[in-house]
Formats: sequence, C-alpha cells, structure tokens
Amino acid sequence: MPDTVIFSQDGKDHQPQWTSSVTPQAALVRLGGNVHNGPATVRLTNADGTVSTAEFPITISDTPGTPVLTAVTTYPAMSPVSKVAPGQKIAISVESMDTSGAVIEWTHASLPALKSDSEFATDGGVGGSKYCVVTTVPNVTPNDTWMLSLRLNVRNALSPAVSQTLQT
Repeated sequence: MPDTVIFSQDGKDHQPQWTSSVTPQAALVRLGGNVHNGPATVRLTNADGTVSTAEFPITISDTPGTPVLTAVTTYPAMSPVSKVAPGQKIAISVESMDTSGAVIEWTHASLPALKSDSEFATDGGVGGSKYCVVTTVPNVTPNDTWMLSLRLNVRNALSPAVSQTLQT
C-alpha cells in the first residue's frame, strides 16, 4: 500500500508536511506555501519510490473542509469527558488536520456565546487522531448544556464549524 502523497503542479513535485492514513481528502489539508490554487495532480507512492499510483487531477482550493472531531478529553490525562467545568483544561482532537490557530466558541440556547483560547496544538490526540488543541473551559453555567464549536485555520481561511454538545 502506498504511504506517501505527492502533488505535482507546474512541472514540480511537492510533498505535504504530513499526510493522513484515514482518507485521501484528509491528506490534502496541509500543503507548503509554494503550492498555489488551481490545477494539480496527486499520486500515491511508497517512500522508496518503488510503487506509484497513476496521477489523478485535483483542484487546490483555499476553502478548507469541515474538521472531523474525534474526541474531547481531559488534559493532560486524555480521558474522555462527558461533563466539563469552568477552568478545566480539555483537549479537542481532530482527524488529521492542523489544529494550530483553532477558533473555539461555546454557545448556549439562551445565554451569550463564550470563547476560549486555542492555548496550544499538540500531536497527542486520541480516537485515531494525532492532532488536538488544548483550551481552558470558560465560565460556563453549571448543570447545563453547552455546544462546543471548533473551526480551524487552514491556509489563512477558517473552516466550517464542527460542534459537540457538552454537559457542564
């Protein structure tokens, strides 16, 4: 099975900074700055170059896809959480996408929305993911239901939001 993704554009080959073993779509997320919008081709190859698939055309876009949220856990223990409290550190794991620069919002059915800072991104995610962002739970009301919403910054464009309901 091929293990490397190669992009070809303008007669040059480019390898992304990381690739995904989950889906080809997820592998197309993190490209170097020397790859521009527009037509390109992709091929999958072994690291030693011995086996390669045929190239297939793609169009590179600045519009990122919706992240796939795989887990919300305590940090640093990385235990799954079903209930969170103000001031608690949590890690939000996202499938195969760079979580640096994440935008994190907390929404409620009848209260004003809150934000929490993207404190740092790490490769210690869970649930089949390597990528997570750590944040501190804001001043949410206790014994209530809040919606955690996450958007990622990909090539200077914010992704659509992915959300998960959490109890407080």
